[in-house]
Amino acid sequence: MVGDRQYCGGFAVCACTDFNPFFGGGISGLFGDPLVDRLESWKLSRTLSVVVVFVTIFLLLLLFFLFLVPVLETQTKLFINKVPNYLDWVVNVLGLI
Repeated sequence: MVGDRQYCGGFAVCACTDFNPFFGGGISGLFGDPLVDRLESWKLSRTLSVVVVFVTIFLLLLLFFLFLVPVLETQTKLFINKVPNYLDWVVNVLGLI
């Protein structure tokens, strides 16, 4: 154990936990900056452009998850209900147990 992290590949463990905010910021900047530049060319201030871009991205992600979560819930329930049938099929076909 090294500090409060288990040593499992050294840097990879730290990169996965400590650098996530930096990766997220870099990705949002990478995709957001061209949109901000476009809004600036339409005579909006940079601050207002950044606010518009990030509010838009946040709302799109929110809508995506609002539609995705119910579908995933339904699919998960259907799968859980069919697991006994799958197990019976495996037992019958492969002759297990």
